Amino acid sequence: MTRSTCWFLNFLVPGAGLVPIRREWLGIALALLFALSINLWIAGQWIAPVAVPSWLSLLALCIGIAGWAAAQALMMHLGRRHDAIDAEVDSLLAQAALDIRRNDADGARMALEAALALNGERPDVLTASADLSDSRGLSSEAGRIRRRILQVAPRSKWAVAAQESLSGRSGPESKADAPN
Repeated sequence: MTRSTCWFLNFLVPGAGLVPIRREWLGIALALLFALSINLWIAGQWIAPVAVPSWLSLLALCIGIAGWAAAQALMMHLGRRHDAIDAEVDSLLAQAALDIRRNDADGARMALEAALALNGERPDVLTASADLSDSRGLSSEAGRIRRRILQVAPRSKWAVAAQESLSGRSGPESKADAPN
């Protein structure tokens, strides 16, 4: 999801834009706070103005506005942080690719582990990690990582490649594992 889509989503439903940038519980909590307070304000203004005290309706409106403003401020702050983390993961992925070209499997493994520690749900990093595990002869670890790709991004090009690799693995280790 693009950053502008997250901003638009967060503008319409405060907190919803935080979910795609991996702040699920914070986004859900802010969305719930906003929804409950605005619904209470609507009930106090139009549905049952006699049953809901005017001070409670005003308080609900203030909480709703504060929740909306907090969601926008958090989106600005956490969105920048998310972009910085993505840039660092991209840098680590490029370093791993360079290490692989230099035949430095340990350097590539360290770079990919650092990238996974920053964002363990990026399918491109998971794919590179699975490919490195395959090249090092660790087929069971590569299979575990590819199954993780299927969980994280089930409808992506990486999932298609992971499924193909899991179903028809090529190489000596898959031939040894295949039933006769």
